[in-house]
Amino acid sequence: MTMVTLMVMNGEGGFGTCMADITVIDGELPVLNNCPEETIILELDAEGQQPNAFIFPTAIDNCDGVLPVVCSHEPDDDFPSGSTVVECTAIDDSDKIGLCEFIVSVLRANGGLCTVAGPINAGTTAANAIVPLIPLLAVGLRAMLRRRRKKG
Repeated sequence: MTMVTLMVMNGEGGFGTCMADITVIDGELPVLNNCPEETIILELDAEGQQPNAFIFPTAIDNCDGVLPVVCSHEPDDDFPSGSTVVECTAIDDSDKIGLCEFIVSVLRANGGLCTVAGPINAGTTAANAIVPLIPLLAVGLRAMLRRRRKKG
């Protein structure tokens, strides 16, 4: 609650003032920007190092302006092989939480490939086919995130 002074003026130069308590009710969540919509796929460079995984999200709130963002991982973290869900949050002064989730997938030295037996689709003729593992994991994780969002 904030005490404010209100002033009114008429067209003839007369005016009046009064004091009033103002309460702002924040009904909107903070908005996180730069949250990747697609799975981020990282490939190791020639020295076996990962590039930075993502640009750190920013947050803004309709009442509080720019807010700090906390993520479960940093852009320069050494992500493990496979897929990792990264969660970022921002909390405003009304305890409203803005959330951003995305997937970072890492391809290691073998390129993230696995061998599976049997045909993959009608166009596959070899007894064994090599398929990218990371996109398959990412599809499963993305479905898991959708289910989590529906429950929450």
